[in-house]
Amino acid sequence: MYPFGDRYLFLRMDIQYGNEDVTQLEHALQCAELAEQNNKSDAFITAALLHDIGDTLGPSNHADIAATILEPYVSEENHWIVKHHGIFQGYYFFHFLGLDKNMRDKYKDHKYFNKCAEFCAKYDQNSFDPDYDSYDLDFFVPMVEEVFKAPKKSIYSA
Repeated sequence: MYPFGDRYLFLRMDIQYGNEDVTQLEHALQCAELAEQNNKSDAFITAALLHDIGDTLGPSNHADIAATILEPYVSEENHWIVKHHGIFQGYYFFHFLGLDKNMRDKYKDHKYFNKCAEFCAKYDQNSFDPDYDSYDLDFFVPMVEEVFKAPKKSIYSA
């Protein structure tokens, strides 16, 4: 039983990740492990783990769903990265869909543009390896519990 979230146990689901050779869970674990290996904060690692949690509920706006879940618990920067990672990740594949791969450039003057681009380049984009021997979800449970223990801010305050 996981106190932080029986509500997040659907991360354990073995749902294939699009046309990739990994499941959504495996992608999430790889992304979080890469962040952990780079000594990122527990909140950043949690954001990396949960950045695609909205895929099963709303694939067209999955980043918004994940960002909404994380918003009370992470910094403004981590929230912005998760909220915008979908369009930034598009840099790597939008052109295959007939879309502009540089769509993210509309945010080029935003203070977190480079951080989001870095998240996608270092963590999200590099987490589709079917041969990667990633940590088990249980490895991340204590840090996720700590991050979700208490909101850092209310989403209802001005």
